[in-house]
Amino acid sequence: MIALAGMNEALGTLLMVVGLLIGAISLSGLLRRDDWAHGRLFRSVCRELGIRSTDRRLLRAMARSANLPTAVSLLLSRGCFDYAVRLHLASRSAARDRIARLREMIFE
Repeated sequence: MIALAGMNEALGTLLMVVGLLIGAISLSGLLRRDDWAHGRLFRSVCRELGIRSTDRRLLRAMARSANLPTAVSLLLSRGCFDYAVRLHLASRSAARDRIARLREMIFE
């Protein structure tokens, strides 16, 4: 009887660990899916410019604020970048310094 209880406890622990691993893998996939939605060109240009993943997320958020289909437009056009900045900063002034640094990385 004691051996059976120990087996049930071990099985429960194993199932919990497997569940946590599946959850972590799913969450990782969701985070990467947003990056994939913006395409290879976006990732490639970001890589060439040395733009970190946190800044890529900021660029994607700016693209969403400007209703752009993809964030790559922000990397190719200074006017598009500035337009998205104005819209994005209208609701989020905390990102101002990061955006100024990104603008310099991309266009200077």
